[in-house]
Amino acid sequence: MRKMQLLGPGWGPQCRAWTQRAAGHTALRWRRVVRGHGLAIALRVGLGFGLTLVPLAAAMANLPVAPSEAKAAPMAYAMVVASPEAPLPQMQSMGVHRPGKFIFMELSTPDVALSKRFYGGLFSWTFRDATLAGELYAEASLNGQVVAGLVQRAPPVGQRRRPAWLAFCSVADVDAVVQAAQQQGAQLLSASHRLLQGGRAAVLRDPQGAVFAVLSASGDDPADVLPEPGEWIWNALISSQLEQGAAFYQQLIGYEVFDLPPTPGAEHLVLASQSYARASANSLPPGGPSVHSHWLGYVRVQDIDASLKSAQALGGHVLLPARSDRHGGRLAVVEDPAGAAFGLMEWPISAASPADSEAP
Repeated sequence: MRKMQLLGPGWGPQCRAWTQRAAGHTALRWRRVVRGHGLAIALRVGLGFGLTLVPLAAAMANLPVAPSEAKAAPMAYAMVVASPEAPLPQMQSMGVHRPGKFIFMELSTPDVALSKRFYGGLFSWTFRDATLAGELYAEASLNGQVVAGLVQRAPPVGQRRRPAWLAFCSVADVDAVVQAAQQQGAQLLSASHRLLQGGRAAVLRDPQGAVFAVLSASGDDPADVLPEPGEWIWNALISSQLEQGAAFYQQLIGYEVFDLPPTPGAEHLVLASQSYARASANSLPPGGPSVHSHWLGYVRVQDIDASLKSAQALGGHVLLPARSDRHGGRLAVVEDPAGAAFGLMEWPISAASPADSEAP
């Protein structure tokens, strides 16, 4: 695993990270990789989470590592501006931010009722309905924890837009990130604004065409813990220009970028912050279908074969069938009945980090 200096030497904070695996140890250091017998794994995983890099000395000495923080329930962030008729008081975010962590997912769909039946049947999500600024909205929860938002939006007249999931990346200052993104060639799709639930958000399209959101929440970001089946476990950037795409997010968010051994026809990078792998960046396979760069979110499942059968029975379609990766996980990509794509990931606790998976 090699540290990528896409922006040149001297960028970013020093990386003091170690990981372990039964096969050996690899020490990851700033601007240099100390080669070992394999990539390290000692992880806790959460939404946007990833492999946690714990001190090797403590791991080798079997010293206890500080327990994970209690899982915080994220709020549902509909992209709805606070009503100008009832302005909210000016407030500053006082929560704990984990910049670079993907902290929420929102589905834009023409039929919320259809989506509720599909995702409720597939993941046992439950829903609380609301109407926000005239739009039908459903807050999805699992075991009392909010996992997603579903907003009903018809495509503009004369346009054919597929329903899609939108990934929200935590940042400390939305306005500063938006300005920096535009300077790097990104397009602003939804201007920075306060949300009804508190915090600020904006939606952007990166220079390669992938759409994403940035969010500065008014409360704490979710903690870095292993998600339960039915919760989001990973986000992957599928890019037509891998290094340019990774460099954009490295400069914008402050990610450290590591490369993984390539697989036939594809390259893989890991985006990390605060000693956690937050997402992967993957190249579009040559000769494959003509698709634009995009972000793809993965939900953890207990049994991927059973989940695929259930998805099809509920009206979904399999885009990429289940396959095993080199570290013990199994991956698949499906689309819901309205056409929104997302990934499934069967991830045993004994497996390596999703950062090392060959997510398509």
